[in-house]
Amino acid sequence: PCQFIASREKVRREGDLCLNQPYFESAFLVPYYQVVIDEESALDRLVHVDLRMVAILEKDPGLGNSDDIEMGTETPVVVKERRPGFWQLEINNGREGILILNQSYYPGWRAWVDGEEKEVLRADYLFQGVAIPSGKHTVKLSFESKSFGIGRILSGIGLFWAGLALWISFLYGRSAKW
Repeated sequence: PCQFIASREKVRREGDLCLNQPYFESAFLVPYYQVVIDEESALDRLVHVDLRMVAILEKDPGLGNSDDIEMGTETPVVVKERRPGFWQLEINNGREGILILNQSYYPGWRAWVDGEEKEVLRADYLFQGVAIPSGKHTVKLSFESKSFGIGRILSGIGLFWAGLALWISFLYGRSAKW
């Protein structure tokens, strides 16, 4: 089954396991980016670039004027906290870069770099990306779905009316017995 795993590196087999040693970290910084015009172009570019060095973005992150601008060198990203719907990371990079999170891109994610809100970009067709300025930074990402918020408000209103109905029925039911 190892021969069916798409990888640029050789996949090593140990018993029944296929080991892909050069896997991508859950979060990493890349030194280059390219902006494409649509999803089809993004998919096409994926097979032609080294995704450890180049982020394929569908929107310009505002870090430079060129699609192939060099932004920095590979910098380790430290994941300080990760739980469902939340990430906190520490980055210390010498130049600007694109933080890639190996987590599916989905509307509702918000990002903050040192408390300043940044746009979460669709990167490498499927994942999340955030433009990171040079220097030492704390990056936080949080999932705040509008539909979940609306559902929570509507549930609260429903509970209020249900509680009011119970209270009224308790009052009228109690007075009718006297």
